[in-house]
Amino acid sequence: FIPYLVCVQEMRNKYKYHCTGEDCMNQVITKLEENYVDEKKTQNVIWAWNCAGFDYQYLLPAFADNGYEIKYMEQGSRIIYSVATKGIYTFYLKDMVLFLPMKLSVAAKAFPIPVPTGEIPSTIVESFDDLDTSKRWYTEKEDIERVDDEGKTKQWYAERYEIEKLSDFDEHIHKISINMKRKYERGEYNVLDKAIKYCYRDVDVSRRVWLKYKKQLKKLLGFEMPPFIITGSQLAFEMMLTMLPNGIKLPVPEIKREYDFFRNALYGGRVFFEVGVYENLIFIDARSLYPTSMSLEWCYYPFGDYLPTNFEMEGKLGVYNCILTMKEPEKYRNYTVRRDDGKLMNDLKDTLKGVYTSVDIQTARDQGYH
Repeated sequence: FIPYLVCVQEMRNKYKYHCTGEDCMNQVITKLEENYVDEKKTQNVIWAWNCAGFDYQYLLPAFADNGYEIKYMEQGSRIIYSVATKGIYTFYLKDMVLFLPMKLSVAAKAFPIPVPTGEIPSTIVESFDDLDTSKRWYTEKEDIERVDDEGKTKQWYAERYEIEKLSDFDEHIHKISINMKRKYERGEYNVLDKAIKYCYRDVDVSRRVWLKYKKQLKKLLGFEMPPFIITGSQLAFEMMLTMLPNGIKLPVPEIKREYDFFRNALYGGRVFFEVGVYENLIFIDARSLYPTSMSLEWCYYPFGDYLPTNFEMEGKLGVYNCILTMKEPEKYRNYTVRRDDGKLMNDLKDTLKGVYTSVDIQTARDQGYH
């Protein structure tokens, strides 16, 4: 597979451009350098939708070919984060799908953002010669919307490209746009023209989804996206930190046995759940043991600095290596788990031995253990 088209749009919609041909990846790097902003003013982040398994597989080698030093993080076969550096230039490459794990069309409906429908000609491109193939692309509805006079032309572009006037394009883009408009009116879009149109559409929708996502985070949770965040899991952790009481620090155990001790107190496969009926709709909300739910005031798990102890400290959050003995089996509701040969089990046992948080110990007591 050889890329033949790359479309770029600045996040705040200040400019956009595209590069085509067998050398399109090198061309886009040149354009990125031309539009580079001093990192002291802002981060130069290249965002793309589902790029971890596709776009970056081609863009990173192009950066390397252009003399950049590449550092990256992998998750399976996916590149989830990378940095390309050369001299004064530093570019961060991030994937929106790591925050919104869904198809772009689904994300657009969720926010919501209207997405024009149409045919994307990728299936008929077998070689670069196919890019010049002409076809009557527009639909009957699009045919009715064709424009004839200059006044309507400006309105036509304002609606489709979110600009106030044609002069907002630089001269190069202006000439290409006028040429594409004429081909559009004659029904003579070739494959490349159509690919450019839909590539810009996807880039613009991705951009608008991301801006709305960040806006909702700030509006609903009062949370600004930190620049170093690259996945939804990291985002959840940072949000948890904002929910903790003031002055709380989360130390990282320096000794492996201490880390393993705390890690053994976390058991997967459980959720808190609420079930209710609201406005004739069945509402189910499951909160797994992710950091944000672990920090809820009514179900706090231990956090902050710690002190060793040989006995249970009532009223204090903690982690204990303990033995629990069943005294009232009729109370048991399968809410207490144990590890058995690496598997999580929740059936009734006379005795439980393991590392448990104070929250889980209280749950076990509510179910008949002592």
